[in-house]
Amino acid sequence: MSECELNTLLQEASTQNSLVEAADQLKKCKRILREQDGALQISEQTLTHLKSLYEKFSYQIIIPLAKFYKFLLTKIPKSQDSLLVSFCSVIYLLAQNLHGTDIGYVLKQMIRQESEVLLSSMSIHKDQQMILSQILQEKKLASEESIIEAIVEEIKDNNPFGINRLMDYFCSMSSVRDQYSVFSAFVQPIINAFEENLTSGEGIDREILMKLMSFIEHFVFRYNFSIQVNKYDTSSPMFAQPYTILEINLLKIYQEMLEPLLSLISVVKTADILITQGLVNVLHRLWNMFADQRSALYEIIFAILKETAAGGTEEARMAAGQFLLVIMDSKETSSEFKNRLESEEILSILFHTEIIHEEIFELGEPSDIDSLQITIGFPLCAVIQSGGEWNHLIEVPEAKCVLSWGFATEQYDVSFTLTRVDLPEPEIIVSQYKVRCDDTPSVGIRILNSSGLYKFTWSNSYSWFRAKHLRYKVFLLRPYKKSSAIPSKDMSKTINIVHEDDIGDNCFIEDLEYLEIGVQVKKDIIRLAAMDPISSTPNYILEEVHCPTANDMVMSISEFIEEIAKSSEIKFSSIKVGIVQEVPEYIQGIEELGSVAISRDVHAVGLLSQDSLQVHTVIAVISEDGIRSCVVHRGKILQAEDGTTLGDLSTLKDIELAQGIGILLCMFGPAAVVLTGEDLPMDLQTFIGKIRGYVPPKIWNSSTIRESIFKKAAPVQAAAKLHYLHFKYKFTN
Repeated sequence: MSECELNTLLQEASTQNSLVEAADQLKKCKRILREQDGALQISEQTLTHLKSLYEKFSYQIIIPLAKFYKFLLTKIPKSQDSLLVSFCSVIYLLAQNLHGTDIGYVLKQMIRQESEVLLSSMSIHKDQQMILSQILQEKKLASEESIIEAIVEEIKDNNPFGINRLMDYFCSMSSVRDQYSVFSAFVQPIINAFEENLTSGEGIDREILMKLMSFIEHFVFRYNFSIQVNKYDTSSPMFAQPYTILEINLLKIYQEMLEPLLSLISVVKTADILITQGLVNVLHRLWNMFADQRSALYEIIFAILKETAAGGTEEARMAAGQFLLVIMDSKETSSEFKNRLESEEILSILFHTEIIHEEIFELGEPSDIDSLQITIGFPLCAVIQSGGEWNHLIEVPEAKCVLSWGFATEQYDVSFTLTRVDLPEPEIIVSQYKVRCDDTPSVGIRILNSSGLYKFTWSNSYSWFRAKHLRYKVFLLRPYKKSSAIPSKDMSKTINIVHEDDIGDNCFIEDLEYLEIGVQVKKDIIRLAAMDPISSTPNYILEEVHCPTANDMVMSISEFIEEIAKSSEIKFSSIKVGIVQEVPEYIQGIEELGSVAISRDVHAVGLLSQDSLQVHTVIAVISEDGIRSCVVHRGKILQAEDGTTLGDLSTLKDIELAQGIGILLCMFGPAAVVLTGEDLPMDLQTFIGKIRGYVPPKIWNSSTIRESIFKKAAPVQAAAKLHYLHFKYKFTN
């Protein structure tokens, strides 16, 4: 490898006339960085070339460039403080230009975390400290603690203005994701104040409870709508069509919100039935969003269903009956909870309520596009200085999406433009000069005929002295897509098909183009693997990504798939994602990636080894984050009657690895022993000689011991073949 290959490629990218060719150069750079010493090539020159690339192609390349920066940031050696500071400064500015997008928000969070670590270092200079402090300053402009303290005092005094101030506080933020993040981190003192009022016997004012109900619905919002769109798009059908709000995954991202939400719902539950019956739909939404935590909802669901059955309106009872039917039909609802619901006399009213079956949850009656009532978080806030502007970007994933917006100023007017910016010549969709919106908000809707990157701009460039205080909302609805299958959370099988696509196993039978992606899940990181679809020789693309949350994991896998699909320019009939873990667990939202299978890592390695070695018996051993093993005989993982894996060294405490393998050979040999993992002994020949001392000659002479041909990457490469292995061995698993 050339010492400056990375920077040479980046320089070539910045001189390309074609965006496609420049993006291809970025992909080549990523491959270099994946190599063992690739990170050593990152320098200030790298940053210079990347800035030139952005200056040339601007918003056309900003999303791929942002994803490249995200990847690059994980590769820069932590010992290079000065280089990290330079990258943090540039990436932060790029993230600001991507305000409103998921990748922009993720980059800002990464930079803030990196800045906090760097500021604690004694080796950075004073001017570098100022740069990092400025990055962190934006997050601290509002003193959360002092604002929350003031709100808490007003709530303790049973003053409805406390809820008004709480809503205003959320309206002061510039990102919906910030609103969800702050809710998770700072709402507990407010909950404590409400609970103190309840326990003191003072109670809570009805007006406060009504506003608290509204506050909850800003975060647990309705997300499906039946919309008549042909008024704005004559090519659309005359009948209404189902649409889903793009931000539906916000609650999945911030799963820590569930506990405080349930506490606030318990406070609202103390209100009269005219308020509490509205909680039926809120709880139904939470039931759908938190599929793996439904048992935490049982008590509050039981209480609200009882109250609604006893005194709710006919409409509320119908919604409660619909929800009750969903709960009873779910295989994952515990039998104890079902029995409790069935035995509660008052709920018989709901069991016998005439229900209109909803194929799509809470779709509602068809609505004209102009009369949509959408709530996602609170309006966002921006202060536009004289001569300045404020931008908000949104990625539109497909054609026929509905883009809706509204904005208002506290005083005076503001100019407004909506532009598609990821084109060689930006396309202006809407342009309005000096919109007077301080008395009546300005609103707009468009049906977008193509996917792309769209930018909202509010301009105050014509004002010499006055700043403008802006509040705005931006919503995107995409055509509703029905999942082809309900995700399975059953992890009891050797290979668990969590979600299947319409192609199924046909890709292994028919001549179809398909892509297999492997994912190895470890603590806070994932390893990704895929066979390069355009390589003339078998060549795996490997990547390692820091992923502290399930949402980060799903996003990183999605980006990996997207990158391979784009670079190959192949239209795949099916994309198969295989995931291996030390202990298989369902991952929230993983079904969105398409066809997904999950397995225990050592089981996958064992099956892959048997498939490649073509022997009767394989003993697979992983030495990484502990020791674990399994025995595969003729395509079957040997298991006891209770389902536990036979020959698993993880069940034996304080056993030395060589001795453990010797015991397995004595019990199940002769066999081919396949070793993998980061913690294997460096001198394998000496280690194998040590095993020999534990094994009788007759078994030893008919056995083999070897490191996996995939070396330490065996688990993730086994993951990449998981669907194929399920197809081959499914009759015995």
